[in-house]
Amino acid sequence: MKKFIKDYLKIIAYSIIGLVFVLASFYLIMNYNHNEELTKNIFISNNESNYIAHQELLTNINNNLNIFKNKKNKTNSDKQIADRLERCYNVLNSDSSFSKIELNKEYTAYDIYKIGADLQNNIINECWNTNFSFLVANNNTNRQDSTDKSLNSTEIPKKIKIVLPILNKYVSTINDNVTDSLKEIQNNSSYFYTTNIASATIRNYLGSDYSTIVKSYNDFTSIILYLTEIINEDEVITNG
Repeated sequence: MKKFIKDYLKIIAYSIIGLVFVLASFYLIMNYNHNEELTKNIFISNNESNYIAHQELLTNINNNLNIFKNKKNKTNSDKQIADRLERCYNVLNSDSSFSKIELNKEYTAYDIYKIGADLQNNIINECWNTNFSFLVANNNTNRQDSTDKSLNSTEIPKKIKIVLPILNKYVSTINDNVTDSLKEIQNNSSYFYTTNIASATIRNYLGSDYSTIVKSYNDFTSIILYLTEIINEDEVITNG
């Protein structure tokens, strides 16, 4: 009887080991297929035009900042706003941003997610939230921000003070759009088997998310361009 019980327990133990092995192999194959999906390239047909449009925006920002530097009768508050805009220009023109990516026509899910995360974490946060967002609060509360003592609500140029709340809401909308795209990329990068139809659908979504992220880059850059136009008033030049 004891021998029978031992043999029976061995069968159960071997069955459990076999089941674990099957499940481990199953998840290993799923992870492999998942990685294969994430590393597949998607074709971006209009990427060069997106890149050229972004470069033109940056060129116009730089032109306007140079005009301001040669401008006479600049107020101290205008100079400080211009300094903030120049910081934003440097961030937008940094090596990690969209302005310096290779002009590939194909991207993976990893590439697209990285471009969007960079826009949120490094550009919107470092440029707008650090240099301009708090000015909207100062504008409403008439108090100086605790982290930046260079400007208070009475020193913000009137022409900037009027548009900042509107632009701040626009930046929030841009940020929300990027957040939605990043969430969709994550959801579509789940660990599961995909049919050819599902794979094609996910890749279409990735193309749509990429378009949203690139549009968000250019929309945000256009806001910075608009502010450089305001500080220069009628002394602005643009390309084209």
